[in-house]
Amino acid sequence: MELYLDTADIVAIKRLAKVLPISGVTTNPSIVAKSGKSIFSLLDELQEVLGSDKLLFAQVLSSNADEMIKEAHQLRKAVPSIVTKIPVNAQGLIAIKALAQQGIPTLGTAVYGAGQGFLAALAGAKYIAPYVNRIDAQGGNSKDTVLELQKLLDLHSHSRWY
Repeated sequence: MELYLDTADIVAIKRLAKVLPISGVTTNPSIVAKSGKSIFSLLDELQEVLGSDKLLFAQVLSSNADEMIKEAHQLRKAVPSIVTKIPVNAQGLIAIKALAQQGIPTLGTAVYGAGQGFLAALAGAKYIAPYVNRIDAQGGNSKDTVLELQKLLDLHSHSRWY
């Protein structure tokens, strides 16, 4: 299991990194906007605080696959080890698949159902982020969703070996 902080608060990251065994930091457009900094200056700061042994995640803003891919390359140019967060929708799946073929790691985000997360994995996403709080807020059962997704992933990973 890996623990990631979902913040751009440098002070909080420094404080929590002393206490928690964090594996990195994940951001999204609203977190970046709250920081008041440009995405690239923020990423530089975050990577400096994290060090080279921790992962940094940043989400694209575009809704078009070609633009998502372009943004992923720009993010990677700024931070070569970055994992690009891509929303799991039709355009996002196109981008995830293309980026996976290019060896660029992605996180499929905005996942509300097990099937949606499974499609992200099949497209090549290295990480998947079910929106647990939002699933529950919309009347779903996030625990069941995550368990179903894990079952699909487990079944698929075993079937590769037959």
